[in-house]
Amino acid sequence: EARDDFKASGKIPSIWVVQKLMDAGLLTVAAGPKVIRWLPPMNTTEDEAREGLRIMHEVLSSIA
Repeated sequence: EARDDFKASGKIPSIWVVQKLMDAGLLTVAAGPKVIRWLPPMNTTEDEAREGLRIMHEVLSSIA
């Protein structure tokens, strides 16, 4: 289970989630113990934004 994986990691929550997102192909930044920032470049296409949101939704759903 994801919660057991998190507890065993010993990581700060945001860093653990950032790692999960990176493993899935989405780069984000931990901006505090419970804050994650997604900073897409200005020239991100709509398709790229949708793909990023899809990845984020998939990862967050799997760990909720």
